[in-house]
Amino acid sequence: MKSIKTLFTKIRKSTDPRALKNIIAITAIFVVVITAGGIWLKYMPVFEMKEQSTAYDEIAQNLSNGNGFVWNNGSSANETPGYPYSLAVIYSVAGNNYNAIKVIQLLFLGLIGVFVYLICKRLSIKYSLALAAGLVTATWPYFLLYSNLILPEIALALFLIISMYLLLLFQKTPTYLKSVGLGVVLGLYALTRPMIMLLPFWLAICILIFIPQFRKSRNFLKLLLFIVAFIVALAPWTIRNYKEFNELSPVKSEISNMQDIERDSIIPQEQILQESKTSYLKNIYLFWNPGATGKRAEAITDKFPNAKQLILIYRIVFFLILALAIFSWKFLKQKKILLLWLCVAYFWAGYAIGSPLPRLALPVIPIIIVLCFFTINYLSPLLFKKSKKSKQN
Repeated sequence: MKSIKTLFTKIRKSTDPRALKNIIAITAIFVVVITAGGIWLKYMPVFEMKEQSTAYDEIAQNLSNGNGFVWNNGSSANETPGYPYSLAVIYSVAGNNYNAIKVIQLLFLGLIGVFVYLICKRLSIKYSLALAAGLVTATWPYFLLYSNLILPEIALALFLIISMYLLLLFQKTPTYLKSVGLGVVLGLYALTRPMIMLLPFWLAICILIFIPQFRKSRNFLKLLLFIVAFIVALAPWTIRNYKEFNELSPVKSEISNMQDIERDSIIPQEQILQESKTSYLKNIYLFWNPGATGKRAEAITDKFPNAKQLILIYRIVFFLILALAIFSWKFLKQKKILLLWLCVAYFWAGYAIGSPLPRLALPVIPIIIVLCFFTINYLSPLLFKKSKKSKQN
């Protein structure tokens, strides 16, 4: 026992205090996410695979069996390759084991929490609040739910939060390596879901407008390299699509459109056209729909009737976090806060134009949590001072 204490004492003395704090935070996030994920796996209902999950699984099964990127009927799949290839790798190693997918997606969730913590540190948020932000992300109910489904939402959230971390690093000290890394990570996102195809161009234009240092030739070349790296990441799949379908389309998703096709077959075209006139305005506020409704929520409340109260608490907490995040608009003059909100604005606009499904907004939730804790970090000293004054009076 003494030898173990001595070993920990030596490690603590030989390790930089900042590095030690980071190790403790990262360990805590993974311990919490594994614990929460284990509880979810054990007690929550198992949801059946729906049409989109079945489609991803079908392509992945064919890949792992050596049949290529095809449907079961042998036709080439006009689909984004990111998630099916990831599933195929898991199937090749662990067999058709859906629990292995769930465990890996839980580890991805842990990484999302870690990058939320690291971004908070970049924003000079104090250690305890940065750690709290990482833990909140790691235990976010929707993330725990989707880590147990055969859907790419967790991977997408991971790609986005990594790209935001790289973006903040790139904004402070632009280097060619960071620009390439940022372009490649966003390329991986686009190869998993094409929604962000225009995000790199949006960010590049906004950076040129709001951050004057990137108008200088040296930094401009690094910004240009970011766009080139993104395009190069998509190039192999663009060539494949051209050979297979004779169309110059970098990424296209049949699976993502399945629900829209189903809806079109049920609702008359005239009604859809009439609805579209007001749908864009509705989607602007539906983007902030906390979800927790539908068949999956019903399955949970059927098994645990008291979960209805917990879902209500979740919705209240969601809107409280959102309100605190919106308060950070006060600091849009800070380039880091501006960049985070520009990313959120892109998804917000894309959601308003596209399909109003709560899970499509899920990847930006970690950014909202970061902005919420940025506001808390700003407000907490002010509140503490007021309480101290009131006690003195």
